[in-house]
Amino acid sequence: MAVRYESVNDITTKGSRMRVRIHDMEYSGAVGELELHGRGIVFKTNGDDKDIFKPMCLSSCELSIYIIDAGVRGLYDDMRGAEEGRFYLEVSRWNEEVWSREFIGMILTDSLKRTDETYPLWKMEAIDGLAMLKEVDYVMNGGIKTLRELLYECMEKNPVIVNMYQNSDTIILMASKLEVDHEFYDGNIWETVAHYDFFYNKKENDVSRWSCYEVIEELCMRYMLRVVNDNGIYVVRGVESYFEEGVTTNVIRQKKDGSWEAGATLEFYNVSVDSNALDGGVYTNTKGYKRMYRDWE
Repeated sequence: MAVRYESVNDITTKGSRMRVRIHDMEYSGAVGELELHGRGIVFKTNGDDKDIFKPMCLSSCELSIYIIDAGVRGLYDDMRGAEEGRFYLEVSRWNEEVWSREFIGMILTDSLKRTDETYPLWKMEAIDGLAMLKEVDYVMNGGIKTLRELLYECMEKNPVIVNMYQNSDTIILMASKLEVDHEFYDGNIWETVAHYDFFYNKKENDVSRWSCYEVIEELCMRYMLRVVNDNGIYVVRGVESYFEEGVTTNVIRQKKDGSWEAGATLEFYNVSVDSNALDGGVYTNTKGYKRMYRDWE
């Protein structure tokens, strides 16, 4: 796996620098230069303005590129004939000193679009991978698991995490105001437990397992939690926290290898990617203008 293309025009109309990388699981050559066009980078979340307790807020990113040379055309041809899971999109924002990840997702190779012209405009879409968990059965290893362990075991099956995350933070569990009245748990919902019998359906002699997506969704509904991809990390937070501005709270940072760090603090504001996840939203970052003309008539 290697970076196959990287953007060269990273200045946007919103004044921030953005960098785009396209990863190819079957590539090992030099990195090509990519120039963004059209609407540039578009972030989307599928919240619901009629249901503020919607537990799963899926996110995606759209990218527009002109096919102007043989290299980019070759990338388009390879992507069009590839199976899903081969190409990944990574978007980063310059944060004064370093590039910080804004979004990372799997490119949907069966939904590529291009215009019919000399230099076609090619549009692609990448998803955060949560929807892919609908196709993965949840098989519990052991009889009893904590809420934190259950969420991790389901989320780690996400192909985006499997292929694109090193041993870095993949899931952040934010403190919730929901308290559990049990002497062993001291109000910490992440340490409440569930038995594997909860996660399959049985009708007569027919037993069907729940998908990993269904398990996450059920746990979130039970505890009034929401999952959203924020800055490339899957954040699980209490719904009530969306109504608070500028809060520093304790979190649990879950890493890809299963290790975790409790008691860390994180300051969050409701102005980032997940701010409008309550009702959905589209966030566009276009390339900067070179010239502008105005007719004063």
